Amino acid sequence: MGTPVPINGPVLLLFGPLGLFFARLSRHLEAQGVPVYKLSLPLHEFGFRRQQRLPYSSSPEAFPATLAAWIERYGIRHVFMYGDYISLHRLALEELRNHDQVTVGVFELGYCRPNFLTLETSGVNARSALSRDPCSYQNLPEPPANPAPRGPRSRNRSCSKTPRRSTYLRLAKACSFIVHCFQHYPLLPYPHKLQPRLWDLWAQYIGILRGLLYRLSEAPLRRRLRRGGDYVLVALQVATDSQIHESSPYAGMEPLIEELTASFAAHAPASLRLVFKHHPRDLGYNHYGSCIAMLRRRFGLSRQRLLYIHDAPLARLLASRHCCGLITVSSTVGLQALAAGVPVKLMGDTFFAIEGLVDQGPLATFWQKPRGPDPDLWRRFQQVMLNRTQFRGNFDGPVDFEALVPVTPESFMPLHQPPEAPG
Repeated sequence: MGTPVPINGPVLLLFGPLGLFFARLSRHLEAQGVPVYKLSLPLHEFGFRRQQRLPYSSSPEAFPATLAAWIERYGIRHVFMYGDYISLHRLALEELRNHDQVTVGVFELGYCRPNFLTLETSGVNARSALSRDPCSYQNLPEPPANPAPRGPRSRNRSCSKTPRRSTYLRLAKACSFIVHCFQHYPLLPYPHKLQPRLWDLWAQYIGILRGLLYRLSEAPLRRRLRRGGDYVLVALQVATDSQIHESSPYAGMEPLIEELTASFAAHAPASLRLVFKHHPRDLGYNHYGSCIAMLRRRFGLSRQRLLYIHDAPLARLLASRHCCGLITVSSTVGLQALAAGVPVKLMGDTFFAIEGLVDQGPLATFWQKPRGPDPDLWRRFQQVMLNRTQFRGNFDGPVDFEALVPVTPESFMPLHQPPEAPG
């Protein structure tokens, strides 16, 4: 799985996901003699020693020059970051284009979830280096009939699958989340994953309660979906998702809901239903019931044709014989739909916006004649995606660091010699 990033020199870590993932990565590399440094804002850095931290408190505009100085001073050969949406990360990527000797690694949640993480060298999601030319996949070797994503069994202790370790890592992430909620970092303006607000703690609690409530209250709605006629499923995304703001024309979910409902009312067959599925991680933040009810009245749609659901497994909804299409802005739910042979319509930009995979015709025609994915193209694309970008593991659980970042002999240092202290 995935194309590893061979380590042959000192490593600089920028912002990682909340929790201990980057600290674990650092310990793995240091154990093999690789010097590791960590960008440090005026915040608590979980799991990093003082001598590893490179403090930074200047303006974002000054960061490229500082990064260039660090590369020169510490001989940095690799820079890793989580996501490419933070302003400092974007500035870093621009600056790193001037340093041919430095390899970039951008982490993100797995395109194939839940048991994978993503690592690419140019960017992730809409900035992925995966080709969007369908012809580039045609001359590749025939992939297996069922390219099941399987990874090698690792000897690395950090890849241990003990429930106790996974629980510990999730608790560490929760503690990190809580600490960051009580801080404010001017260089990380909200909203994004690395700068939660104190309100987010309450929203997480409300989300848990709402999830339990929907599990009970939506049982009749789930039965109606199973027994009714055909439907198109809309996978809503978290309103603050960076992909919504950066890779789509929408400021949030409400404009998307309105556009889809208007098109559905004008062009969909009378027997077709439109189902909006709320994102499970957005339960405590937003509710679109009043918006959807208003649109029902405006366009004369019944509750039987325009539905809104929270608690229903996506896999089950996509596998239903009644599901004849999926609409999303840029969610990787689209990959699940393609794997199930369900036609996909994207309302934003992402790496799998490829002719022959997703329906690229007008929205008005999608309701009438949605075009499903080419099975052969999907198998080839899936195999390339898995082989180049996906690694077994997750940020809060086991990871095979040996497969992810293998260390080459020239990067070794005497283990008793610590990295040069930043000054």
